[in-house]
Amino acid sequence: MGRINVLDKHVANMIAAGEVVENPASVVKELLENAIDAKSGSVTCEIQNGGISYIRITDDGIGMPADDAKTAFLRHATSKISCAEDLDGIETLGFRGEALAAISSVSKIDLITKTRDADMGVSLRVEAGTVIREGESGCPDGTTIIVRELFYNTPARMRFLKKDATEAANVENVVRACALAHPDVSIRFIKDGRDILHTPGDGLLKSCIYAVFGRDFANNMHEVETSERNITLSGFTCAPTASRGNRSLQFFFINGRPVKSAMLSVALDNAYRERLMKGRFPTCVLNLTLPLGSVDVNVHPAKTEVKFASERDVFDVVYYGIKMALEKSEKREIVPPRVNLKPEPVDNITKNQQKIVETPPMQKVEEPPKKEEAKLPFVDSSAPRVSLFEQKPRTMLRSTQFATYHTESVKPKAEEPKEEIIEVQKIEETPTPTAVPIPEPAPEETKSEEINVKFIGEAMNTYIIVEGGESVFFIDKHAAHERIIFEKLQKTVGEPQSQMLLVPETVSLDKVSAEVLLDNRDEIAKIGFDIEEFGDGIVVCSAVPDGIDAKEGVHVLEELVEMLRTGARAKRPDILSEVMYSVACKAAIKAGQKNSPEELLALAKRVLCEDDIRYCPHGRPVMIEYTKNELERKFKRTV
Repeated sequence: MGRINVLDKHVANMIAAGEVVENPASVVKELLENAIDAKSGSVTCEIQNGGISYIRITDDGIGMPADDAKTAFLRHATSKISCAEDLDGIETLGFRGEALAAISSVSKIDLITKTRDADMGVSLRVEAGTVIREGESGCPDGTTIIVRELFYNTPARMRFLKKDATEAANVENVVRACALAHPDVSIRFIKDGRDILHTPGDGLLKSCIYAVFGRDFANNMHEVETSERNITLSGFTCAPTASRGNRSLQFFFINGRPVKSAMLSVALDNAYRERLMKGRFPTCVLNLTLPLGSVDVNVHPAKTEVKFASERDVFDVVYYGIKMALEKSEKREIVPPRVNLKPEPVDNITKNQQKIVETPPMQKVEEPPKKEEAKLPFVDSSAPRVSLFEQKPRTMLRSTQFATYHTESVKPKAEEPKEEIIEVQKIEETPTPTAVPIPEPAPEETKSEEINVKFIGEAMNTYIIVEGGESVFFIDKHAAHERIIFEKLQKTVGEPQSQMLLVPETVSLDKVSAEVLLDNRDEIAKIGFDIEEFGDGIVVCSAVPDGIDAKEGVHVLEELVEMLRTGARAKRPDILSEVMYSVACKAAIKAGQKNSPEELLALAKRVLCEDDIRYCPHGRPVMIEYTKNELERKFKRTV
């Protein structure tokens, strides 16, 4: 080993530049943060050739006096902190004092700055970290920094830069994040002489999102606002239908600082777990405000990563804050036009416990006078919505799969209304359940005058097609029924509806897996399982949740063991939801299974009447709506 030497100042600065200055985007980030720290009301960023040949940042902030302008280019020179104690309460974006020194060591910089109380400003030219020209300048209040020929003296670094278009896109992402983090600052971005974005700087995050991403993106965002454990979460998150195939539009800010955090991404994914399909990711613009002492921003040279004093608290605030915002927004969604209806629960009767209902022979009911078909009234979107749960409940007849609705007979006014009961034939249990044999109604009789929903048919034994108002709805019967069962399971946690098995089932596992499963016995008992240790890795299951058979219950337990063994529990808020997902999927009616029109119509009414049945527990949509206007446009019936 050779002798130890102290590196030359210029060489040391170039090494530091390797940590701070990776590409034009990192230069723009540091300079934008300095501009915002200078209490600017507006900032302009202009680049040419992806920022490699030209970067200009102009602000209207407090500026710098002549002496400070020269000092700013020295390494570790900063006005943000003055002692070690200041690191525990950093309020500014920049504080290391490395940015200007590192950038100037690998580029040519022109600096023009003026304080608000000075008559003249100051102008500097810096090349390779050395001030080569200094003088007075007539200029407006604030600071302008022009960076030219980035990496001109480090050709090895230049070779690692990407195409101009790619570098420009990286710069634009940095400007976007900075604009979203500070909606009170008007930020303008110019690329090769063309305006790309310009935020209003009115302090409203929604208008900033509109300016950055456009109207459609902004209209699909739901507001998030919550405060818990001295942590405040605010911002916007997207509707599930506006998800994307990657995480590129997920923006997290800690006290106004853009950060990258795997933990925050996991909390976001978990909040959408029941609403998005695998491979789809939500978009968000979320700002966390924490006490300065509870977050460490000094763990990364580029200040893009932070460390929390209590990650669990932050995770919970983000997870539950987003989840509550989504549930609140779904209750406010505009639902298809329909009259008041109080839906009755659609219960599932398992193949093991089919209930046979015998009724007296159907009596002939005197046909009432024909009435005109009831039409949906015009719905004024500005008028207050009427509750969907005010009508009297109907008589419900349970079938082998799920409940079937029967509306009350319409009688002349002089007679008392009588309840019409449809005769049900006794059904023998078969491997493939069949529908309840109810007489097929004529097409014109399928429409219910009470709720203005017309049953059209079923496609591929999977998708229910109904008409309501000015729309046609396609409903995935498995996804809809799965969601109904999942919601029912959530409401009965702690008071499960179990079914005891006449012959207990055994789950054969290795000893470690058996111990893992038994350690969570109390938690899975909340959903209806009753398990005991038998020995040698065998677990006995003597009860399963109502709605699934014994074999399916064993499969649920095996899936749960695999999830626990692979460590997936650390990525989930709890394992109870995992059990409910599996139970709901296995208990729901299956695609391809045959059901009667009455059963399908009953399920469709339930979906149309409840706002929480919009996505299956795995995130797939339950219903697709086509309005009359959309259909007419597709068939070119409108101009």
